[in-house]
Amino acid sequence: MSEVFHNSHRGQTVTGMYKVCVDLDGSVYEVTPVKPIDGANDEIVDGIKTGWQYRPQQVPVCFLYNMVVRIEG
Repeated sequence: MSEVFHNSHRGQTVTGMYKVCVDLDGSVYEVTPVKPIDGANDEIVDGIKTGWQYRPQQVPVCFLYNMVVRIEG
Protein backbone atom coordinates (compact mmCIF):
# COMPACT_ATOMS: atom_id res chain seq x y z
CA MET A 1 0.00 0.00 0.00
CA SER A 2 1.17 3.53 -0.63
CA GLU A 3 2.82 5.46 2.17
CA VAL A 4 0.06 8.10 2.01
CA PHE A 5 -2.65 5.44 2.39
CA HIS A 6 -0.72 3.73 5.19
CA ASN A 7 -0.18 6.98 7.11
CA SER A 8 -3.78 8.17 6.76
CA HIS A 9 -5.25 4.82 7.93
CA ARG A 10 -2.71 3.83 10.60
CA GLY A 11 -4.25 1.58 13.25
CA GLN A 12 -7.47 1.12 11.29
CA THR A 13 -9.17 -1.83 9.68
CA VAL A 14 -10.60 -1.11 6.23
CA THR A 15 -12.85 -3.38 4.21
CA GLY A 16 -13.81 -3.73 0.59
CA MET A 17 -15.57 -6.21 -1.64
CA TYR A 18 -14.38 -7.43 -5.03
CA LYS A 19 -15.93 -9.66 -7.68
CA VAL A 20 -13.19 -12.09 -8.74
CA CYS A 21 -13.53 -14.16 -11.93
CA VAL A 22 -11.37 -17.26 -12.50
CA ASP A 23 -10.76 -18.86 -15.91
CA LEU A 24 -10.51 -22.55 -16.83
CA ASP A 25 -6.76 -22.62 -16.14
CA GLY A 26 -7.23 -21.15 -12.64
CA SER A 27 -5.95 -17.69 -13.51
CA VAL A 28 -7.84 -14.58 -12.44
CA TYR A 29 -9.06 -12.80 -15.57
CA GLU A 30 -11.27 -10.09 -14.07
CA VAL A 31 -11.53 -8.18 -10.80
CA THR A 32 -14.38 -5.72 -10.35
CA PRO A 33 -14.59 -3.50 -7.26
CA VAL A 34 -18.04 -3.78 -5.67
CA LYS A 35 -17.06 -1.76 -2.58
CA PRO A 36 -13.55 -0.44 -3.32
CA ILE A 37 -10.97 0.46 -0.71
CA ASP A 38 -10.32 4.05 -1.75
CA GLY A 39 -6.66 4.94 -1.96
CA ALA A 40 -5.55 1.32 -2.36
CA ASN A 41 -8.02 0.03 -4.92
CA ASP A 42 -5.73 -0.06 -7.98
CA GLU A 43 -2.99 -1.85 -6.05
CA ILE A 44 -5.47 -4.41 -4.68
CA VAL A 45 -7.01 -5.11 -8.11
CA ASP A 46 -3.57 -5.48 -9.73
CA GLY A 47 -2.37 -7.71 -6.88
CA ILE A 48 -5.35 -10.03 -7.19
CA LYS A 49 -5.01 -10.27 -10.99
CA THR A 50 -1.28 -10.99 -10.97
CA GLY A 51 -0.75 -12.76 -7.65
CA TRP A 52 -3.71 -15.09 -7.15
CA GLN A 53 -3.90 -18.51 -8.78
CA TYR A 54 -6.59 -21.17 -8.30
CA ARG A 55 -6.88 -24.81 -9.27
CA PRO A 56 -8.12 -25.33 -12.84
CA GLN A 57 -11.91 -25.06 -13.16
CA GLN A 58 -14.36 -26.99 -15.35
CA VAL A 59 -16.16 -23.75 -16.13
CA PRO A 60 -15.19 -20.11 -15.57
CA VAL A 61 -16.42 -18.96 -12.17
CA CYS A 62 -16.93 -15.62 -10.42
CA PHE A 63 -17.36 -14.97 -6.72
CA LEU A 64 -17.45 -12.09 -4.25
CA TYR A 65 -14.40 -11.69 -2.02
CA ASN A 66 -14.59 -9.62 1.17
CA MET A 67 -11.18 -7.97 1.64
CA VAL A 68 -10.24 -6.96 5.20
CA VAL A 69 -7.03 -4.98 5.60
CA ARG A 70 -5.59 -4.08 9.01
CA ILE A 71 -3.17 -1.16 8.81
CA GLU A 72 -0.51 -1.53 11.49
CA GLY A 73 1.24 1.44 13.11
